[in-house]
Amino acid sequence: VNDPRSFDLPDHYTEALHFIRVELDFSDTVSSLAEITFGGAFADDVSTELTAVPIFLGESDQPPESEALRGVSRKSSRPLSVVAVEKGPAVLLAVLDESAKEALLRFGKLNSRDLEHLIAQEYVNQTRSVFARGNSRELKKIARSGSARKVSRSFLRERAELSSDLQLQFLWPFAERQERLTSAVDVFHSSKHFTSEDGGLYWILIQAEPSAESSGPQRLADAVASAAVLVARRNRRRAVILILGEDPVDASYLRPAQVQRYLELLRVPLFVWSTGNNAGNLSRIWLNVTQLSSFRDLERAVKHLQHQLERQRIVWIDGVHLPQDIVISSADSEFSLAQ
Repeated sequence: VNDPRSFDLPDHYTEALHFIRVELDFSDTVSSLAEITFGGAFADDVSTELTAVPIFLGESDQPPESEALRGVSRKSSRPLSVVAVEKGPAVLLAVLDESAKEALLRFGKLNSRDLEHLIAQEYVNQTRSVFARGNSRELKKIARSGSARKVSRSFLRERAELSSDLQLQFLWPFAERQERLTSAVDVFHSSKHFTSEDGGLYWILIQAEPSAESSGPQRLADAVASAAVLVARRNRRRAVILILGEDPVDASYLRPAQVQRYLELLRVPLFVWSTGNNAGNLSRIWLNVTQLSSFRDLERAVKHLQHQLERQRIVWIDGVHLPQDIVISSADSEFSLAQ
């Protein structure tokens, strides 16, 4: 819009429910959000107090109707009014252990098995596109060459592809103490937003560098907690990913168990990956750590992560509620609260 203080809405059908979301970014660490609904059930007023609750779809992968969502209730068992259900975009915040970068770079130097796998895939992609164009001469040329002799840099750039509706951001695990009028706060600086246009997740991971303000001891658990707050307040499909190296150093004030419980209460799914040979030991600290030993492991982990994000939907509930106060009262529901 040209003037954010006042603007006209496009033509709309007033008897249908409408949902408007406004998001203002003032800096990497300061933003403001507002959502309103009008029309339909809110024909005579505007509802400006809404709570976004992420859910996981069941095996049918079909979003529930609003009536079915009356099973979502507060702990007092009082039914809550569901305004809308949406898929919308997804946001992913990544916390990257500085010791993981070296292992990720080694993944790019593919072993023979991974190389054969990717070359075969590239060969299939090449022949598929040639078949689509109907170019028999080019197809014979590819067949004679036996496919590419090496995986091109541009091909690696697109591996572990991100979905087009996903926005990725890094939160660097180094806190800067900022003095305020009555107190001091620790600020974890974030990166710019990355999308599928910037390449696949592997490419983004090896290209990303902490900001100049990022210094001091590494605080991984504290950064994960801060990342959860950032994604939760965006009111979108969301997840936090922590990528650890062989021997992660963590000077956090919070313990991993505390942080994981905090994310459960905020309804923010957490994925923990390890690029070292220590997933067993780390699982005693972070629980359910996924071992990444190769490029193909990374691709499988990314595929699983995106599948979990694809299963999420955002349920908009009338009124303001704490996320931990909302439960699904029926064990037979075909959906579950995200956590």
